[in-house]
Amino acid sequence: MVAALQRLAGTSDEPLPDQLHAMGISGGRGGISALFMTHPPLEKRIEALRTGRR
Repeated sequence: MVAALQRLAGTSDEPLPDQLHAMGISGGRGGISALFMTHPPLEKRIEALRTGRR
C-alpha cells in the first residue's frame, strides 16, 4: 500500500488551463481549500500507514 501511494506521489499534476487561472482557481492544497479536502494528502497517508495510525 505504501509503495502504491509513493508511486502516486511521484506523478506530476497536469497544469491547469489558462481559463481556470483567470478565475483565480489555482488548485492549491493549503488554506481554505484544505477544509474541503475529501482525503488527506498522500504524505500524511503514507506516514499514517508507516506509524500504524488511522
